[in-house]
Amino acid sequence: FMDRELNNLLSLGFSPADCVRMTSENPAALIPNCETGRLEEGCLFDAVFLDSEWQVRGTAIGGRLNMHQ
Repeated sequence: FMDRELNNLLSLGFSPADCVRMTSENPAALIPNCETGRLEEGCLFDAVFLDSEWQVRGTAIGGRLNMHQ
């Protein structure tokens, strides 16, 4: 889902930095728990790893790394 949203936003002319912010940081800010959604010491987070074509190549969810082929 995230990779499709990123590609849609890129095709509309948004910068890569703005696209990542709109699909990750902004939604995380809606979560009422202030310890999630930030990549900072002491905070919980999940991560999505993208390749140079903005396709999902892996995830880290709940401390478990899952790399896609």
